Amino acid sequence: MEKRKIISAVMALAVVASQTMGGIPKSASKNADGKLTAYAYNESIRGKWLKDEATGKWMYKHLDGSYTKNGYEYINGLLCQFDENGLLKSDLSKLIDKLRRLDPNNNIKYKFVDGADNWSFRNSPDNFGETYYMREDYWNKLMDGLKYTEKTRIIKNVQNGTWAGSCYGMAATSVLASSGILKPEKWQDNADFLHDIAGPPSDEVKSLINYYFSLQLTDYDNQKMTLALYLSEPYKLNKLIRSVEGGASTLLCFYGYFDGLYQAGHAVVAYDVEYDTFVKEGITYNGRIKIYDNNFIDFNEDYCLYFDTSDGSWAIPGYQLSSKYGDYLGLITNDIDFINHHGYIDGTEDGVIGKFIPTLQSAPIKSKYNISKSSNIRVGYSDNIASDDDIKVMPALGDNNFKNSSLMFALRDSAASYVLKLQEPEKIDLALSYENSLLSAASSSGAAAKFSPKDCVAVNGKNTDYELGIVLNEGYKVTDWYSFTVKGCGVNDAALRKAENGYILEATNLKNVSANAFNDDAKANVTFSTDYPKVFLYEKDENTIGVAVDTDNNGSFETEVKVN
Repeated sequence: MEKRKIISAVMALAVVASQTMGGIPKSASKNADGKLTAYAYNESIRGKWLKDEATGKWMYKHLDGSYTKNGYEYINGLLCQFDENGLLKSDLSKLIDKLRRLDPNNNIKYKFVDGADNWSFRNSPDNFGETYYMREDYWNKLMDGLKYTEKTRIIKNVQNGTWAGSCYGMAATSVLASSGILKPEKWQDNADFLHDIAGPPSDEVKSLINYYFSLQLTDYDNQKMTLALYLSEPYKLNKLIRSVEGGASTLLCFYGYFDGLYQAGHAVVAYDVEYDTFVKEGITYNGRIKIYDNNFIDFNEDYCLYFDTSDGSWAIPGYQLSSKYGDYLGLITNDIDFINHHGYIDGTEDGVIGKFIPTLQSAPIKSKYNISKSSNIRVGYSDNIASDDDIKVMPALGDNNFKNSSLMFALRDSAASYVLKLQEPEKIDLALSYENSLLSAASSSGAAAKFSPKDCVAVNGKNTDYELGIVLNEGYKVTDWYSFTVKGCGVNDAALRKAENGYILEATNLKNVSANAFNDDAKANVTFSTDYPKVFLYEKDENTIGVAVDTDNNGSFETEVKVN
């Protein structure tokens, strides 16, 4: 990363300095005959729509503080006429509606308008706080109809998670606003456009954004995002260009080492393409994608995506990201049915996922590590196959300042077992999602964690505390509970696996072990100790966990263990 390393203090100043006004207009005036003169492109005249409170009409204030008066100006593709006071003569909402009418050339039904469809506040903790706030009615609607594995992921990352960015939710709702699905006046009185909604956001606005942020953790969204990792960069760049040609609002995700330092992901809105010669950091590009980046309020050209169609390369200078550095594009879509799948606002529910790609989520890892397929899941078994090309890194989207980013790994072979090994033992917190199970492994000093599609999870360490869990979807449960978790301490190896009518826990130490199980209606817990290396944990009733050992080694677990 040396070639991209920059001084943090300099970057901090650059971020402050980069928040300029949005929109690149063209200026116009009338000649003596009252006809429009030629339009001169003037990139310095950026501006922002402002509403005159006295008249209710709109004005366009340029970056230099001036206004167009008694004339015309092209603003984001809108031909706008202003009176002698700089007030827009037409209704701005009607002008924008014209942009969103069906374009017969490319069938685009909607168009993003900078200064209207972007939020008026940033993706920052100053606006969202330290948690993912969501009102109860939003939360209940989000949970309704989801699988147990989806619910568990959202509870862990959203309800119980620390706020680390809401970029995906801000980008998705911005696209919905540009499409006319999100009506701003429903979230703030007299708001004509999304940009009219004041910041910091109200509890209801935060709930809406965090609702759509959470959808990336559903199988439907997550699988589409994961599949994009296996496409080539030139292919994805071409798809992006095609998507935004004509001004389509496009949800764009990208991943890499932000500022050359932090591995993370980000979601933005791409909305237009410009073909010209651009030189950034000494590199020449032949086009750029205009981007609304919710880390800023206004348009900033350094955070556009610049590309070279001759080799399919791209770069986002403001983040020091480039395909030539190994950074990569992710999900690219202007499909409203996808963006609004299970959405809060008239969301759709139909959709086909296709072949499921497992994903492994991990808290930040300090040590060097390796993820690979494993030929065995037995406790203490250390067989390791070289890393597979099917394993892709997908960092979490939108972490605050891109620091301490959690990681996601796509594991294309859904029939394989996987092992994560660390060069040095450390605290780990992992969760692997197969299609109908979610396997979790946490350790205070873990050296390795292993996962099997046969619903087995194991950890390896040295005298480590551990927590292992299995969540099973409807139709795959072996008890009335869908979630089952065990905790213990002082082990070198521990493994939990699904069995007929229960679970088998095997560990080098089974003293002071606790087990917890629950469904939507009942909870059960138990604490036990035994000298045997293996126990069978089963359901006596939905409020009671039984514990048994196999004293005669015939595999029947016939002897019940005294429990607390």
